[in-house]
Amino acid sequence: MIRVAIMYPNNEGIEFNKDYYYSKHLPLVKEIYHPFGLQQIEIDEALVTSGKHKALYYVIAYLTFNTQEDFMKASQSEGNNKVLEDIGQYTNVMPVVQMSQPRTF
Repeated sequence: MIRVAIMYPNNEGIEFNKDYYYSKHLPLVKEIYHPFGLQQIEIDEALVTSGKHKALYYVIAYLTFNTQEDFMKASQSEGNNKVLEDIGQYTNVMPVVQMSQPRTF
């Protein structure tokens, strides 16, 4: 199992429409990526978004896939363009993506 973190930097002047993100974007991601092995989506929302202790990332989405190959197929699919084009509908920052091997201790 692999996890892909989609991290939205908590930049000065960030705009992030959570209503759109949850009601439109995430269902689109599920629709496009599920046939390629998407298992689940988990979201972390920053609690401190300004000031001295502000979080580095405003939102982090974790997409879990069975294999790295499954994610690569999803990200290279024709539908992936819809997912990428939709980003501008809810935020003005480009996410940082990291693929990882989750470990439990």
